[in-house]
Amino acid sequence: MRPFACPVCDSRLFFENSACVNCGSEVAFQPARLSFAATDTDGVHRCANHDSGGCNWMAERQGGLCLACDLNELIPPIDDDAQRRRWAAVEEAKRRLLYSVLRLNIPIYPKRRDPTGLSFRILVSAEHGGTGEVVMGHQNGVITIDATEADAHLREFRRAELDEQYRTLLGHMRHESGHYFWERLALLDGFLDAYRSIFGDEREDYGEALARHYENGPPADWADHHISAYATAHSWEDWAESFAHYLHVVDGVETGETFAPAGNVAAQATAYDTEDFQGVVSRWHRTALLMNAMNRSMGHHDYYPFIVNDTVAAKLAFIHRWLGQLRAA
Repeated sequence: MRPFACPVCDSRLFFENSACVNCGSEVAFQPARLSFAATDTDGVHRCANHDSGGCNWMAERQGGLCLACDLNELIPPIDDDAQRRRWAAVEEAKRRLLYSVLRLNIPIYPKRRDPTGLSFRILVSAEHGGTGEVVMGHQNGVITIDATEADAHLREFRRAELDEQYRTLLGHMRHESGHYFWERLALLDGFLDAYRSIFGDEREDYGEALARHYENGPPADWADHHISAYATAHSWEDWAESFAHYLHVVDGVETGETFAPAGNVAAQATAYDTEDFQGVVSRWHRTALLMNAMNRSMGHHDYYPFIVNDTVAAKLAFIHRWLGQLRAA
């Protein structure tokens, strides 16, 4: 993600800012314009969740919710400090997801207003202070997120237990939104035939496929054809994993090139906008190499422990093309 400019003094702002550290002006992010506005400007209203959840987005009316918060069906009991902290972290990841979608110029709207819309259930299991059991996933436009994924120790325990290379709140958001956008794309003429030619037949029984995956594990050559071992479980999971990495790539390239210490990148089309997605993949390889080398120099594991080979790159390019079709539709 690129940095932003303070609307008052033009100093650098970051996506999470609610005030400019240079001039002190209070600001709110305008999702319709992908820029910040000063809150003392006529017609600029903070989201009603600013005080309780730290939301720094702008609402359309005084006392109203912003686009991101308006998508919620359920949230944890925020009168509890631990649950409020978890909820705020989930919302921060959700806003980053929505930035990418809006950056692609694809409209987002609540499911309660349209059957093809999106909604979120942000829940906590009874074991951690909520009620019932929470299973993360997507169904018919509703994304369920386990808010305890905001706890680094729990998230790392689950990552190790499931033998995953990567696990973050933003990664969950991007993966589950992939399932949602598959449903929207499936409404477009020609998508399903094209999809099956590259990702396989999604009509395979999903429950049986997952059970087989967890019992037998991925095939030995999974890395030749998939971005992750989990992507081998079913066609839908291959799509969702690839979709998440597509957003990692385009947002990562924009971030890396915006903050590049040297080199002329201004003349290049942004990763979000370009038709040359193979060029984006090449630019991502350079960015990922730098990130991994930097992490190793600080004694950490690779920041991006995945391989975008030609087969995977073709899947990401497919997603890029069809999101363009969705935008046009």
